[in-house]
Amino acid sequence: MEGEIKIESFCLVCKGHGIIQHINSPCPFCNETGEYTKLSETFLKDHQCQCIVGDRKTCPICGEPCHHNTNGRPKVMVSGGMF
Repeated sequence: MEGEIKIESFCLVCKGHGIIQHINSPCPFCNETGEYTKLSETFLKDHQCQCIVGDRKTCPICGEPCHHNTNGRPKVMVSGGMF
């Protein structure tokens, strides 16, 4: 089902490694244990895209395509009455 996260036996942010690999930092969501926590699940459900630290095409945390275009600028919707 869309929007539903499958409960795993490992931390959803660091993927069980205890270290957030794309920033080479200890994982604060599992206290470096790599074990599943409700905090990691909550963060993953409502996190900001972290593609800025990667290829700007895929979020390194959730693996979803990011909302940015390829030249590094966020897509901004402007209504017709603005100039």
